[in-house]
Amino acid sequence: MAYVVTASKATSVKIACSAKLTDETTPHLVTASSNIISIHQPHTLKPLFELTCFGRIATLTAFLPGSDVREHLFVTTDDEHYFTLSVFGDSVITGAAGDLEAPGMIKPDGGPRVVANEDYILVYQYLGVVNVFPIQRTNNPRKRSADGARLFGTPVTCRFNEVKAHDLILLPSVDKLTCFGILYTDLHKKTHFKSYELHPRKGDFDLLPGKLAAGPFQPGTDLALDIGKGTVICLGEKEMYRISPGKPFETEALSTATLYNCRTRLSASQWLLGDDYGLLYTLDIEGDAMPKLKHLSQAADPEKDTTPFSMPTVLVALKDELFLGSHYGDSQLFSWPDLRILGKRTNLSPILDLLLEKPSHTAGAATLIAASGAYKDGCLRVIKYGVGLNERYEVGVSGVRGLWALEQSALIVVAFVSGYIVLKVGTDGDLEQISAGDDNIILASEVDDKVLLVTKEEIKLLSDSVVIDSKALQNITAAKHVEQGLCVLANNSLYSFALSSSSIKQRAQHAFEGRETGALAAANDKVFVTFWNEPVLWVGNTSLNNLAEIPLETDLVVHSIVVQQLNGIDSPMLLLGMNDGSLLSFVFDSEGATVSGRKQASLGTAPVSLHAFNTPQGPNVFAISDRPTVIYSARSKLAFSAVDLASCNYFTAFANTALGSSVIVATDDALRFGGIDDVQKLQFRTIKIGELVRRLVEMDDVIATITLRMEVDALTGNETQSSFVRVYDKITFEERDSYELEAQEMCQSLCLHTTNEGEQRIIVGTSYQDHESSSEDQRGRIISFGINDADKSLWLDSQTEVCGAVYSLVSVPGDGIVAGISSYVRLYRCESNSLKEVGQFRSSTFAITVAARGHDVVVGDMMRSVTTLKVRAQTEDPSAGRVVDGISEEARDFAPAWMSAVSYFGETTILAGEIEGNLILYAPSDSPLAENEMRLDRTGTFRYGEFINRIVPGQIMQQDDDAIVKPHCVFATVDGSIGIVGEIQGDQVNFLLALQTAIGETISSIGGLSHARFRAFKSASIKEMEPKRFVDGDLLEHYLEMSLAEQEQVAKKVERTTAEIEQIVENLARLH
Repeated sequence: MAYVVTASKATSVKIACSAKLTDETTPHLVTASSNIISIHQPHTLKPLFELTCFGRIATLTAFLPGSDVREHLFVTTDDEHYFTLSVFGDSVITGAAGDLEAPGMIKPDGGPRVVANEDYILVYQYLGVVNVFPIQRTNNPRKRSADGARLFGTPVTCRFNEVKAHDLILLPSVDKLTCFGILYTDLHKKTHFKSYELHPRKGDFDLLPGKLAAGPFQPGTDLALDIGKGTVICLGEKEMYRISPGKPFETEALSTATLYNCRTRLSASQWLLGDDYGLLYTLDIEGDAMPKLKHLSQAADPEKDTTPFSMPTVLVALKDELFLGSHYGDSQLFSWPDLRILGKRTNLSPILDLLLEKPSHTAGAATLIAASGAYKDGCLRVIKYGVGLNERYEVGVSGVRGLWALEQSALIVVAFVSGYIVLKVGTDGDLEQISAGDDNIILASEVDDKVLLVTKEEIKLLSDSVVIDSKALQNITAAKHVEQGLCVLANNSLYSFALSSSSIKQRAQHAFEGRETGALAAANDKVFVTFWNEPVLWVGNTSLNNLAEIPLETDLVVHSIVVQQLNGIDSPMLLLGMNDGSLLSFVFDSEGATVSGRKQASLGTAPVSLHAFNTPQGPNVFAISDRPTVIYSARSKLAFSAVDLASCNYFTAFANTALGSSVIVATDDALRFGGIDDVQKLQFRTIKIGELVRRLVEMDDVIATITLRMEVDALTGNETQSSFVRVYDKITFEERDSYELEAQEMCQSLCLHTTNEGEQRIIVGTSYQDHESSSEDQRGRIISFGINDADKSLWLDSQTEVCGAVYSLVSVPGDGIVAGISSYVRLYRCESNSLKEVGQFRSSTFAITVAARGHDVVVGDMMRSVTTLKVRAQTEDPSAGRVVDGISEEARDFAPAWMSAVSYFGETTILAGEIEGNLILYAPSDSPLAENEMRLDRTGTFRYGEFINRIVPGQIMQQDDDAIVKPHCVFATVDGSIGIVGEIQGDQVNFLLALQTAIGETISSIGGLSHARFRAFKSASIKEMEPKRFVDGDLLEHYLEMSLAEQEQVAKKVERTTAEIEQIVENLARLH
């Protein structure tokens, strides 16, 4: 039973539009990434609304209904559903919804096209068909249903003869008739343009030819532009065509050969175009002359913040702004026309390979290195999960037992087992020890410009190390200094003191008879005390009058207390760190001194110490345990992010002019000074490569890659490709060496191999592009490289020519290498400077991907699903007098499936990704019949909805042994998503399945789409109704965002309390 959750959402942007959703003048940028729609705030790339759809978004189109002055969105999905969205106050609501599914019809290769004017929405969803949605123009509420279903009249299907249309545009109306044009390819593979007029008649439409028709055009003519006055411009790779009514079309050769892929209209006389190579062009319309096409360059101006354009896949013109959405690089928002960068959205897509670096400490998270982007935007992305400490410097100090920052005096007090030191921060940030003492410090603080020290026997007020005033008090165990004064626990009593710059005066005392005092906190005008021998929280005021005693309903002991007001949460949060590593949280009502919303979460196994601090995003809490964690608010709820620290014993915040907003962390052997600028779960670092990085392997202190460089001849448009093996330093990512492959040789696969002698080799698989007319490469090479320890340079160990393309490689024990070479899986043994083939297996079509665990190998075939193989280790055969070697089939799945990635999952299970975006679990058949011994059964299916490029074993966040889900694999997709697949522990399987069903039935999804149908396995020949033996973690985490009424409805269905479900879901969310 598997659990799937997204650790990093899709970031590729191929679909975007501008829509005036909140008023009739303000355009909002709307983007779609996979199944997520983002409506952005004006002038930024920050989302105003982020909507999850149970369907992959295919198109976004703004239209103006007759009943509103604001625009609505018309959305279609890959599953042929459509719906409309509009903004109403602080929410987004669905209007009309339906589907255009037509079994047996063929979808266009370039995807659907949707255009809209004031009267109609035209949807080109299937070849040779356009669906017409009449927009209702009445303002009479009696003629419109309350739910908005009458935004449209009944959609009508109109057919045209040009089957293979690949672009559709609106044209100016003729005699009040809506006109549109199509670029299409005829049976002779010639491209033409043709216009149509939409003639309405009662309940139907006649589609009649318009006034424009032209062609044939050169291949690669993919964009058509309306430039006004009934004239259309069509753009090819090397030519531009102008089509006007009643005239032969004009042709003009272009100075630069390229393939245009996106467009946006800047004004009535100017278009902006993007091409496949990351360049932008303006098309200026000048009367009846042929438009002028100019390359748009960014002048290097040191006074302006200019950023190179990413490779565009969609362009959107906004008011004085330009959005460039990219599939291959970061999406960007520029000012127009000066092209200053206003915002950037990090994009991981497409992820071609993924490395998981195990954390250097058990409390941390794995670091991911992704082969990201393509061509000029190709790069390595270093992805760290959890909060990073931007370390400025560290000071070697060991044995720290306490740490306090005195910001006004620029002092840091460091306590040890016996004694303390005081450090002064200079104006240049340097540290100087100015004093020391033998006292055991409980608390250090400041009163105006004086230093306040609380020891185990005394409270002292000092000025320049001179005691101004003091109060003796034996057996002090805890102290807290707030604006109202000082609170101290001693001898199982609570004391309150008033402080001034010259005196310490006791105000009140409260004795806890028969109780052993434990933790202490003070916030505003409230004091909080817990006890070792009683699970009660005592709440009092600064006069130490008892206001409330709150039962904690736990046998655990409270280790620390913090009260903190977090962003987005109306009331302060009362947090209790427990001695077993767990955290209790409550919403605290200051007026009534009452608590509500009790929750519990696990932060580790060691006692939890809590410290409040602030970042630029707002207030937070730092929790010290064996897994340091930052607690903050997200969507008005508590959120947790692990901190990337191997150890943390003490913590304090320190705002200082020289150091800025800093934090100080005491580890076992140092004080580390740094900053936490951004509390979030993902931290990205980009290493620009400028080439497509196909594969990665990690050695001891270097990372090896294979890359592909593409160069284009500006005159002819011919592309040339070169492939390289490159080695980078693992820490600095400085390139240490590279090796260029031969002409026409393309890098395909890469693996790391360790010989029997313990030496590491980089194994590269290639193919030769000898015959452009052939769909299959006829030859390739397997190349073995070593790396010099001194300078990390590459040296050639061996090379072996093979018949076919080496699509995949994996190392197996015993000096073996398994290679997927075209339609064969071949086993090689490493001998002295050579590879010897010792076994082979015939795959069905192409062995696209392989994975190994020990001597077990799983092969993903391009069309024929998966097969498991067994590599026989080298053994002596006395009868034959030689060494026996080979590879043999163990089992296979006999159903067709187009594989893209495979990995072992648990002990006997295999996880595979399929090109339709499905995840499939395979296990050996448990049938007792002999004919099923070599059969793999599909034990689980789940539609993730994105092409899965890579599956690697491992986990991102370290999990407890008793965790509900045990993660096994991490996968990466073409759209830039990173997901986790784990195994659900047996006693929780039925509950999580029931919870998934209950949430799916209860949640209000946009478009009214079904979660079960969205996540059900779907291919060209199979369409299931729901996922099989998979639980969708993304859906379960939606529970935290549901209204209380919806949560109670779910809880009733699964027979649990809302608090129990919330705690389980919050723990599951900590998988990432």
